[in-house]
Amino acid sequence: MQNTVLIPISLDDFKTMINESVTNAVKSQVTPKISDSYSQLPDYLTRKEAAKVLNISITSLDYIVKDARLTKYRNGRFVRFKKSEVLDFYKSFSKYKRG
Repeated sequence: MQNTVLIPISLDDFKTMINESVTNAVKSQVTPKISDSYSQLPDYLTRKEAAKVLNISITSLDYIVKDARLTKYRNGRFVRFKKSEVLDFYKSFSKYKRG
């Protein structure tokens, strides 16, 4: 049989405890996936690879480049993006708003 213990706690303290618990749980699930899953990518990404990392279309990637939010590097007719720059942009991507 389980024992139930009731502890008096204020509503603000309860909200803070829940908020911290949820934040820590989300961080522990999301952060490793970003760093682990992209560590095997090459140092320079194609347009398709960069769009996949950012979870956007190639057209949206072109808009981001046009707005000078991300730098593209040309080698002849090939366009590449630095993996480190794409991942840095991914971290701040929620701040990006089109239009």
